[in-house]
Amino acid sequence: MSITLHAAEKFSTREHKGVYHLPSSSSQVGAIVNLDPSKDHLQIMISSPKEGSKYNLRFVKHNNYFYDSFQYPLLFLNGDLGHSYKMTKLDKVECSESRRTTKTYNVLTPCMYYSSLYMEREGQFNYLTKGRRLFQQFVVDNYVKAEANRFSFIEMNQKEIRKERADILRGENSQSSGQRVIIPASFVGGPRYMKERQQDALAFVTSYGSPDFFITFTMNPQWKELQEAIACTSKGSVQPCDRPDSVSRIFKLKVDALMDDLTKKHIFGRVKAHLYSTEWQKRGLPHVHILLWMEHRVTNDLIEKLISAEIPDKTKEPRLHEIVTTNMIHGPCKGYDESNALGCQGKHGSRQKCGKDFPKVCRDTTFFGNNGYPLYKRRSVGEGGHSFVKKVKGQAVTVDNSWVVPYNPYLCLKYNAHINVECSNSIKCIAYVTKYVNKGCDRILFTKTGDSDTVNEVKNYQEARFVNANEATWKIFKYLIHKSYPAVFTLDLHLEGENEVFFNEHLSEAEIKKKISKDTHLTAFFKLCAHNEFAADLCYHQLPNHFLYDNKNSVWVERKTRSSALGRIRAVTNKTVELFYMRLLLTHKKGPKSFKDLRTIEGQSYSSYREAVKAMGLLNDEETWKTTIMEIINHTNDRRQLRATYASMLIFSDLEDQSTIWEETKDLFASDFLHHYKLTEYNDEIYLDALDDIQEHVWNCGGGNIDQYGLPASRGGEKTTNIIRRERSYNKEKLAE
Repeated sequence: MSITLHAAEKFSTREHKGVYHLPSSSSQVGAIVNLDPSKDHLQIMISSPKEGSKYNLRFVKHNNYFYDSFQYPLLFLNGDLGHSYKMTKLDKVECSESRRTTKTYNVLTPCMYYSSLYMEREGQFNYLTKGRRLFQQFVVDNYVKAEANRFSFIEMNQKEIRKERADILRGENSQSSGQRVIIPASFVGGPRYMKERQQDALAFVTSYGSPDFFITFTMNPQWKELQEAIACTSKGSVQPCDRPDSVSRIFKLKVDALMDDLTKKHIFGRVKAHLYSTEWQKRGLPHVHILLWMEHRVTNDLIEKLISAEIPDKTKEPRLHEIVTTNMIHGPCKGYDESNALGCQGKHGSRQKCGKDFPKVCRDTTFFGNNGYPLYKRRSVGEGGHSFVKKVKGQAVTVDNSWVVPYNPYLCLKYNAHINVECSNSIKCIAYVTKYVNKGCDRILFTKTGDSDTVNEVKNYQEARFVNANEATWKIFKYLIHKSYPAVFTLDLHLEGENEVFFNEHLSEAEIKKKISKDTHLTAFFKLCAHNEFAADLCYHQLPNHFLYDNKNSVWVERKTRSSALGRIRAVTNKTVELFYMRLLLTHKKGPKSFKDLRTIEGQSYSSYREAVKAMGLLNDEETWKTTIMEIINHTNDRRQLRATYASMLIFSDLEDQSTIWEETKDLFASDFLHHYKLTEYNDEIYLDALDDIQEHVWNCGGGNIDQYGLPASRGGEKTTNIIRRERSYNKEKLAE
């Protein structure tokens, strides 16, 4: 059987393109992991030493004591026993008054066991870490086994757990209702977990605005600490990827030190909120993406003091010059030619523009461009800038400031690594920044072929996760892949009597009724507003900043410390119309005491939340329209869904003239087209693409042309799709050439 890996550019996926990078290091060991535990099991097959034995062939699963010694005989020469689920550890020892010792044992998890195996102890020779590529394979295999253990736990402990709406559970067939829960959001690194982190990041944007700094910190394989750890391994050409345990430990210490510099030592100023996410891409070395929100907004003068995009003077700053020229130079790209405006060499030798828009244009001052991205000071060689000669594929290329990645001199000098520092306080497409920071783990597109297999079609391509040794050790050591401050609390959102209830099919009817009657975040908020004057002056999403939710008693209690949290109401789609308008009411009306009170506006009770929103004047107010659009943007990264929601709002609202709203928010509606075409500034064609998509959604909802709502007319006004229009707009003369 053979497995072929493919680049993401060949296929269309709904995931972020950044998660589909192919491994670029031939010395890197990884595994293509099947996320469905019911389809595949880690096991090996051994033969019995006795001839003619009844059990000539037998399977040894990954949870067997002997799996490691059979799978890795070179690492376990003495046939040492490996991990098993029957292993326990001494958790604590208690002595009672009768002087009898009470010992408490807990299960020894795979991560606990294998992390202890990787430790370097004084006076002991750890032969496992000397295995180089075999050690990489051993590490990856260990993590896959640990993850299989977690999936088995989830499957076995939740196969009888169901969830259903409370109003349905009140019926006669409550015992047969509900759907099974497989992978919860608490599973770190899972799809729901990463989606929650994206929503949390956007909640920061809602509360604090766009972040001030976007920092990418990448590990340097030439760090002194790492080279010393490699030198202790063995003599010869040992690479950093051969010691993933040391890579993870050293990088974790560096990240902690960097976050202390940023958040405690305040080298950029006082930070009021921050988050970071750890990833492993391309070469397999780890890197983190960091977002910072400052107490004081960043000005142009401060940017020039903190961020530099120039090559330092070699005579005045020799060490900084060496670090910048080694770590902070982009390319030059493959096939770069100074005489050609297109700096990259594409497929079949064709010329194409660099995806990162290098080389940059040199300028004397720093200012923000039309799309909000900073244009940093980059002096040319004739105006005081510096340059040096770099060899690219054996060819000497002169590199000037146009190829420098923005950096902070202090951080570069201290950490000697690639630390890209960007000022992002004016970036309009901030949703893409938060999505990129939380895009998640690596994935690989692959096909599997064998002797009896036929050629698979595109529909047979399988999406899987790629795990390398560095990521495996990071997760075995239980290091965080995501961290943020302050915490984000997700608030329930449901219609009256339709809250979701988790239950077990073996529960009695009385126990199910008790679960149904239990208060949710929303109903507890209504009860709190009825007797607490301070809470009655708050909106729903403001509550977690001042109150804590007691899960045991299902009540909100006032915070006794200065610590705070951000509230995030659960996102809803445009298909749930009443929930959408209910959410809009909760973000505007303070202190509602019940579902009926939430629909009551100036003493008049309305039968639907949409009518209440209309009576409140939210559908007729331009500012509320803009706020609503921003609310949708802050809870979804899908611009097509945003345009679909906007189309339905156009049809059912009473606001006739949308021209002002369109002019102020059109960049938000068209931001995905800007990134799709890899442009840095908006143009009329991009806006027309967004209008065409809105027009198509309006037609699907039964509406007419969008120009009747005050929006500019789409292309031609005909009922057709963007794909058909692009197919018709080919250039005959260019094709003839």
